[in-house]
Amino acid sequence: MGNKKVKKVSYIRKPLARHSPPALVLSAVSFLFTSAGVWIAVNSQGNAGLNAAALGLCGILTGLTGLLYCWRSFVEKEKNYILARIALVCNSLVLLFWACMAIAGMMR
Repeated sequence: MGNKKVKKVSYIRKPLARHSPPALVLSAVSFLFTSAGVWIAVNSQGNAGLNAAALGLCGILTGLTGLLYCWRSFVEKEKNYILARIALVCNSLVLLFWACMAIAGMMR
């Protein structure tokens, strides 16, 4: 019949990158710290204490650490990077949120 091109499918599953599960856990923890800090600030009507600031700083630091783990997982060769990509998006969104909060605080 003709020259049909057949798509070849590889059934060999690539293992997850070794550093991608910790990156995903760190992004979840960063989101929880950020949410808790914002919740405290909203409930105190903007008069948040040092505990909200500490939660915010922990959210930023765990987000940066999560980005480091994402980078370390992308360096690995021939691995599945799906968890690292999800963690990269989540950590980037948390850090972008904090950057916008800092800019809004400076504008006031």
